[in-house]
Parts: sequence; structure tokens; C-alpha cells
Amino acid sequence: MGVPTVTICTDRFELFAREKATAFKAPALPIVSVPHPITGRRSDEVSEMADGVFDKLLRAARDPLPPGAEAVKPGADEASEIPGWIVLDDDLEAVCDHFHRQGWTDGLPIIPPTRERIDRMFSGHPGPPEEVIGVIPNLKGEATVERIAVAMVMAGCLPEQLPVVLAAVRAMLQPPYNLPACQSTTNAIAPLLILNGPVIERLGFNFRENVFGQGNRVNAAVGRAVRFILLNIGGAVPGKLDRATHGHPGKYTYCIAENEVESPFEPFHLERGFARSDSVVTVVGADPPMNINDASSTSAEGVLHSIASSMIAPGSNNALRGGEPLVVFAPEHADLIARDGWTKKDVRAYLYEHSRIPMSQFSPENRERIRLLRKSWFERNSETEQVAMADGPESIMLLVTGGAGKHSMLITNFGNTRHASERILFPVDCAC
Repeated sequence: MGVPTVTICTDRFELFAREKATAFKAPALPIVSVPHPITGRRSDEVSEMADGVFDKLLRAARDPLPPGAEAVKPGADEASEIPGWIVLDDDLEAVCDHFHRQGWTDGLPIIPPTRERIDRMFSGHPGPPEEVIGVIPNLKGEATVERIAVAMVMAGCLPEQLPVVLAAVRAMLQPPYNLPACQSTTNAIAPLLILNGPVIERLGFNFRENVFGQGNRVNAAVGRAVRFILLNIGGAVPGKLDRATHGHPGKYTYCIAENEVESPFEPFHLERGFARSDSVVTVVGADPPMNINDASSTSAEGVLHSIASSMIAPGSNNALRGGEPLVVFAPEHADLIARDGWTKKDVRAYLYEHSRIPMSQFSPENRERIRLLRKSWFERNSETEQVAMADGPESIMLLVTGGAGKHSMLITNFGNTRHASERILFPVDCAC
């Protein structure tokens, strides 16, 4: 008989481990917990914790698993069947209350996903409703077109938005995005959707004033549908598989479009190999935006100095891990930069060099951690006692959006994720 698998976690993550074990069809898998947290403890404290858990670990590894608790390899199981239809009173408040109690919502009222509304949502899709777009971690639920349509109905979407949401799901499932980690991290991240191309005008995405805020149904509903997909198909329930320490408001909805009309630079999606005529959605595992107010600078270098200084953020994941920080220029700042003859390549080079963080800004323990997490970066830059916020100049993402005013924004991200883009495919026979 082989040695059984044992899961080790801190006591605050024991519920997370149990949910994962159930998803892998091993609900009785032995779980050994240690007191939370582990990080930030002195070596003598860690040794004491290890001594206290060692006997439990040996016992769990020695004893056979209970019947029916054999571990299943990842990807070997099938997604659970869709639950049967529920019958509720034809009362909006009663429906919302039931969905809230089940943990199926984001806390706000929803549109009841009736059979009629669901069928209407995917009526223009050329494939069958049971078509599987992908498997959503961490509960490994199958994201069928029908299930995605349920999420869209709840979020208040319209049928013509289905191709956008399907493309966003495909983008999040690309390996570089690292959806399993994004779903369960303690970091305050959410999938930021960035729209480019003809889809912006076709569906009416906001790209001007208040682009990150309220007021536009398309931005709000599409971003919210993605959250429902992660919640109800992927199991990202706060406090269970969604372990965010704080989270941020973008976890309700986080969806914007580039202001291609007023941007002096080539659009975001062209840099990613798409044609100008392509409609594209890009997903970024993003922190909340930080406003950068510079109404005084009269040169490109002045504006970029303000932005680079704001990027010096020792507490960000980009400082600890590198990655792809996103700089969002207001059109007025972008015009000033372009007027002075700066290209996107020039901007990236400046920001990369002038947002370096001295290692003295980190605690001794974090210096050691950074050198481990970013070993390859320090091998390439062994002569410096500074660390860059990005993997390289090319890793700094630049976007132009928003309305009037001299405000730009910095959006740091998870670090352990990379952006992913998908072309949005509209059916030829779609009535949208």
C-alpha cells in the first residue's frame, strides 16, 4: 500500500484545504494544520510549531485513508452535474434573498436567471449551450455556455455581450494569467478587463469620464458577470476559496475600455499582435488604481517623473515579484508626452529606470525574500542594490483612457500573474 497524500496548511486555511480536497473527490483526505501565520515568525517560533505538529504529520502519513478517500489526480474528475431547477415565488425580493442565503451573489440584487432569460442570452451563439469554454478553478467547474449565460443574466447583461464574456473567460484560462492563484490569493486583486477595437463602439463601453466608476451598464454588467462566473462556477466564495485579506471594490466589477479616439499612441491591443480591426479583451490580475495628480508639469519628463515616483511602492507585489504594472494615462497627459516626441518605448525605458526601489527601503527579512523570488533579476543586475518594479521595460503596460483632467493612474498587480488577451468573435448571424 502506498503512502497516502497529506495536506499541510495553517489553521486559517483548513476550510480552504477541505474545499479543495472535496473538489478533487477526496473529501476525507488527511489535513494537518499548523497555527496561522507562518510568515513573519522567528526561527525559534517556527521550530516550536514544527515540533508541535510533527506527531500529527507522522500519524496522518502512516494511517491508511478512510474508505472512498483515495486522492484523484488533478483534471481526472468530471465537473459536478448542474443542480436541478429551483422553484421560488414570483417575487424579486424573495428570489434575491434566496440567492444571497446560498452565497450565489455579490451581495447586490440580481436578475433572476429564469429559463426564458437564459435561453435568450445564448440565442445568438452558434454552438450548443452545453459547449464547454473551460474548467474554472478552484472547484474545477465546467464553464459551459449555458452556465456563463446564467451568470450574465444575474449580472444584468444583454445577449449581444455574450462574445465578450466568453472571450474574457478564455483569456483568464490562459496559463500565464494563473487563474488558480488569482482565485485564492490573500492579495487584493481582481480581474481587470480592458476592451479594445470596434467592440467598444459596437456595444457602448465607456472609455471617457469616470471610466473606472459607475454609470455605464455595459462596463458594469460585463465585469460583474465575470465575478459571478468565478464565484459560482469556480467556487471563489469569500472566506472559503477566495482568501483575499481585504479584497477591493473591483471584485464587484472591473471593466474598462481604452480611449482610442483621443490617444496619440497606437492602441493597447496592437502591441499584443492584434489588428486594429480586431475586437479584443485583455485580463489583468489587478490591484485597485492609485490616482496620480499632476496638473503643473509642462513637459513629458515632468509628468513621467511624477508617475515614476508614484511607482516606488515597496509594499506592492510588483516590488516583491516583478511583473507587469499598468500605467493608465489620461488623454491630456498622453498628449503632452507625445507632443514632446516621446514614444511608448521611451516612456517604458524612463519609468523602468526611474522607479527603482533601493533595497534599504525593505526590511532585512524582505530583502532576503526578494532575492529569492527575483533571483534571475539579480543575476542580471548583480551590480545594483535597487530593484525594479517590472521584469523589464517591455513589461510595463501603458494604456490611455478617461476624460478631461490631468490625472493618470497606477495599477500594480499580483506579480504572480501575467496579462492575457483574446480576440472577441461575434457570430456572423448574431443580431447584435
